[in-house]
Amino acid sequence: MLLDEVGTYLVAQGVGSLGTTSSWRIFKGFGYPSTGRAIVLTETAAPNQHGHSAATLDNKAFQVLVRGPNISTAGAYSTMLTKGEAVRTALEAIGNESLSGRYYPMVVLASGPIPLGQDPNNQPLASWNFLALRSKTS
Repeated sequence: MLLDEVGTYLVAQGVGSLGTTSSWRIFKGFGYPSTGRAIVLTETAAPNQHGHSAATLDNKAFQVLVRGPNISTAGAYSTMLTKGEAVRTALEAIGNESLSGRYYPMVVLASGPIPLGQDPNNQPLASWNFLALRSKTS
């Protein structure tokens, strides 16, 4: 699955952790806690293949939502942006490599950062959207 592959890659790059004790936890999908720093990966709509059903690559798209520390923490917004840019740097470095057995010729930033204000717990939010080419089979 795309989110598993991207999440595992980000952990390997030291951007975050899938564990419960990390200060920056990575979550896949919508099941993430309401408080704490988080990097949330969700699949989004990708451009159509336009008649390339025989192609060996799929267009994929995903969003990275980054939630920083509470705004009572000095530099909360810049901390959140810095982590988001670390995610961006790691993902844009993907080129002609295998992630969990799937070939990725490239991952590119489609948009971002997109400031989303604060959540109900006064934690700043922003998102980055990415497009990826990914092999259909491993």
